[in-house]
Amino acid sequence: MRDVCILADETSKTYYAVSSTFVPTTEARGRPAVRAYTSKDLITWEGPYIIFQTPPDFWGGVNIRGIWAPELHAYKGKYYLFAERARLFELEDNGETLRIKAPFPSGGR
Repeated sequence: MRDVCILADETSKTYYAVSSTFVPTTEARGRPAVRAYTSKDLITWEGPYIIFQTPPDFWGGVNIRGIWAPELHAYKGKYYLFAERARLFELEDNGETLRIKAPFPSGGR
């Protein structure tokens, strides 16, 4: 895995590792997504769990080429996923930050 971010969550005594991936679809490349692994000791890991994937029309019809360097953060009882996205066109624009919040960082598991 590249660009892995590990969150040490004191509340659940769990480590969460997130990285980008692609979910298989009928599209040639698959759909950009973020996966998470969980661990209690940084040695044994469970997963992957897909915690986010881009819907077909996620950015108003702009073809998202991938998700880069996702980060997971805990703040005031919620978990926030930040990630960069890449467009198929306008490559000089390296993307904008995605901000996604969820009650559980492993997708509710």
